[in-house]
Amino acid sequence: VDSANVNEKYAMKVANDYAYQKIRTAEEAVLRIRERQQKGQEEQKNKASSTKTNVPKWSNPEYKNQTSEETRLELERKKQEMLARLE
Repeated sequence: VDSANVNEKYAMKVANDYAYQKIRTAEEAVLRIRERQQKGQEEQKNKASSTKTNVPKWSNPEYKNQTSEETRLELERKKQEMLARLE
């Protein structure tokens, strides 16, 4: 929070949450806040690490083409057919 002023509704919500969770002392409240912050940071790390990339596998410098000879011949045949159509 950038301001020293606390939103009244927010303060009431926090107080109600603490009452519901049976948090009675400031020490318990501080521990709960630290737990939530730590949990949030862990979730953020997990979310960031599980982000899927849309970079194709073949763009990886260590990629090895594993197309079978049969598939290569079929692709070459189709390529020749399409080139013939263009002429």
